[in-house]
Amino acid sequence: MNLIYYMTEKNIKIRLALASALIATSVSTRIILVSLPNIKLVSFITILSGIIGGPFLGSLVGLFSILLTDIFYFGVGFWTIITSLSMSFIGLLSGFIWYKSSNIPSKLQLGIFGCLLTLLYDILTSILSLPVLFNLLYGNFDKFWFLIFNLLIGLFLPLGGFLWPAGPAHELFTALLLVFIGPTLIRRIKLILNDKYN
Repeated sequence: MNLIYYMTEKNIKIRLALASALIATSVSTRIILVSLPNIKLVSFITILSGIIGGPFLGSLVGLFSILLTDIFYFGVGFWTIITSLSMSFIGLLSGFIWYKSSNIPSKLQLGIFGCLLTLLYDILTSILSLPVLFNLLYGNFDKFWFLIFNLLIGLFLPLGGFLWPAGPAHELFTALLLVFIGPTLIRRIKLILNDKYN
């Protein structure tokens, strides 16, 4: 067997195992934390995946984390396409930003960019849901700006019976996870991946 072929095949198997483990962790924590709105590990794990494995892995983890939980637990709807593709985009961006970097991002970088990427996800999902919601609620475009205002402002107001605003809770939780456990996880997983490749 050709050594280059073996190393490439081994590399693919390791990355596939890593992707499976990250997706399984993301899916299970999304279901376990269902009772806490926007306190989820999906953004954290997706961003982490992009940093560790690059844009493709980040995108894959983001896509399947949302897609699988919607298919098997929450239910599939128009939002499934919007949320899974938006989370996939967040994983892609985190991979492009940090994967090729020789240094592990600092806690400050992880906190700021994690917060911004999660905010981007929240805004993307709100804006991309607008045409469908608008058509379902009103059937015409007379109240379009009213709906935009409500969706975007709704991100920053308390949700339902909970005392915290949905959007900032999501951004803050992701940023805190990235700051406090992100660097250690990144360092350890990259070390394991580098050991397996040599």
